[in-house]
Amino acid sequence: MQHFFPLDEKGAAMMGRFLLTVGCAAALGLLGYGAVRYAAAWALPFLLALGAAGLAEPGIAWCCRRLHLQRGFVAAVFTLAVTGLAAALCVLVGRRLWQEATGAASFLGEALGVLPQMTEAVFARIDAFCAACPEGVRQWAQQAAAELGQRLGAAAAELGTALGRGVTGLVAATPRVLLFVGTTVLALFFTVAGYPELCRGIRAAVPARYHATVRRLRRTAFTAFGQWLRAQCILFAVTFGELAAGFWLLGQRYALLLSAAIAVIDALPVLGAGTVLLPWAAVCAALGDFPKGLGLGALYVVVTVVRSILTPRVMARQADLPPLAALAAMYVGFRAAGVGGMVLLPLMVLFVRQFLAGGEENTSQR
Repeated sequence: MQHFFPLDEKGAAMMGRFLLTVGCAAALGLLGYGAVRYAAAWALPFLLALGAAGLAEPGIAWCCRRLHLQRGFVAAVFTLAVTGLAAALCVLVGRRLWQEATGAASFLGEALGVLPQMTEAVFARIDAFCAACPEGVRQWAQQAAAELGQRLGAAAAELGTALGRGVTGLVAATPRVLLFVGTTVLALFFTVAGYPELCRGIRAAVPARYHATVRRLRRTAFTAFGQWLRAQCILFAVTFGELAAGFWLLGQRYALLLSAAIAVIDALPVLGAGTVLLPWAAVCAALGDFPKGLGLGALYVVVTVVRSILTPRVMARQADLPPLAALAAMYVGFRAAGVGGMVLLPLMVLFVRQFLAGGEENTSQR
């Protein structure tokens, strides 16, 4: 076998590292997917509190040491400040989204009200186009138009039902949301107040010979997640800015709400912005609004081209992950666990790569 595929020592080592990285990433991805799907929802308030306490610990320790304040008092002030800031941000964003959502709902109601007239106009255009066609083609076009009208009416009814179910589900979820918020606030206070004791307890539970490995795991996890999140935020912000500018130039109402929704959809490689922009452009062209349809098509082209150019560069610079590896991880993760796996597996690949690189650096230094 080696005669047909010669492989030197360096190539064998590289192949071994690659296979080890892929295997570890796949195993961690499956474990992480199971943890996120089944356990993270229950432990999320405490995980958020632990992360916030870890980030705030240098400032909390400085206040206790320099200002001679009690840790419980500092923890209470920090919890109130974080809660107030989060509440103010939620109120501002929620108010803006509510205004645009109510406006969009009223616009949707008006659009559904004029849907029959719009459908008749489209059918009139189809009849005029098929007037010179043979009898068989004309009958087929009329039958297809009638079926299309029935499907549009059924789709409108289903949309109204879905909106009603969404409002009902939102109202039903309010107690769970309040319980989650209250638990998170209390967990944040108790975690910040007892963070040193909590860290000492965790260290005591882990054998001493594993302390260095645990510290390296924690450092690698924070670094990998920060790099991945920074790359995704950059791509999301660029897409959102392009969409907002394009909708503003087109004079589209509810530009911010539409830009945010389409940017979230565009962040999923399986869907993309074309899922919304291309059908929208086709509908505008079919209704005779050719300039808007052309503008939406051009906006889709700009968003797609810019994202295709930026994604490899951003991932290479921010996340330190080659584009081919990111593409393979997203595809394998999607095939294995759907959209959650598509998001989680690239993060696991980045984590394993940095962890192994850190281990190699420590070995070389020794």
